[in-house]
Amino acid sequence: MASILGDKIFLFQYLSVISVCVLTPSVPSTILKSGGNMFQLGCLMSISSVARMISKIICEELLKITGKQQLLKFSLIASTLLNGALWFASSSTAIIINRVLFVLIYQVPMLTEQLYGKQGEPKSIYRNPQVQRITATLIGCATVGSLIDRRGFYVIVMIATTISIATLAIFLQMQPQEKTKEKKLKASDVATVFSKSYSHIVKNIRDTDIHFANWDALLIKSLLVTQSIVVFILFVVMVIFVFRGNGAWVNTTAAYQLIVVLSIQFAFNKLKNKIDNYANPKQILENSALICTIFAMCLAFAPSYPFYLVMFIPLVIARTFVENYFVDVFELKKNQKLGKI
Repeated sequence: MASILGDKIFLFQYLSVISVCVLTPSVPSTILKSGGNMFQLGCLMSISSVARMISKIICEELLKITGKQQLLKFSLIASTLLNGALWFASSSTAIIINRVLFVLIYQVPMLTEQLYGKQGEPKSIYRNPQVQRITATLIGCATVGSLIDRRGFYVIVMIATTISIATLAIFLQMQPQEKTKEKKLKASDVATVFSKSYSHIVKNIRDTDIHFANWDALLIKSLLVTQSIVVFILFVVMVIFVFRGNGAWVNTTAAYQLIVVLSIQFAFNKLKNKIDNYANPKQILENSALICTIFAMCLAFAPSYPFYLVMFIPLVIARTFVENYFVDVFELKKNQKLGKI
């Protein structure tokens, strides 16, 4: 019985990730084709980042007064309806509003982990969450690459919605895991949650010690987020609109990027101890951030597709260093400040 439940949880999680990865790469190019521009696309990315943060805070407040099962069910139903609503979105503005609402509501990964817990060490490599995300990303890019040339956004929407419905159906067949009866939300409860969430966000902003050099931490975080968007989302736009490629190019580029990222991360993990002896973490982070910025600019203004592929390698190398040394450096600075208090 436990094995069957574990299989359902695995399938449920995997389909949930695939439904997002199938739809996400097609959104930027469709916004541009629907009359949007790069400014609107940038606004979507920025607002989505803020919405994701707010959504997490609201979800944490809701969990204090209601059950995980109820919230997960709501998140699945609402996100499925939003995916389906894209079928009727004919303008870039409608698509942008739809995706921002989706980010606000979609909390399936976090709620699933809290409801069912971690299933221990995966018995198969395909059950590893990292492998799930990687394969789902490839499936998504391959789907977009195969259909986007034929103006197939609405076909992609139909595929993503169907997968979302299948995910919801699997979830409804699974037995509730919470022993206590879940409290149903009332209008007053929701109002209280939004009030507490607002206070939480304001407190976080006020607690940010901007004079201590947290500004550089925020700057580097923004840099990493921006590069993630360019590398792993907007590359579809670049391949199709800048390099005049087709769906096959998108598929090939996605596979190439995945292989490069995994190879560099694997090599870094093997060599990290030797790298630590070469220089202190702060120097490594500073140099890596500078190199990362330079190659990000080269990538963004790549004059040709081969040049883009070549510049991608040093960018990922530098970005890997930044990601790995970022936490060490700023946690050290934070601890040093606390020690002086």
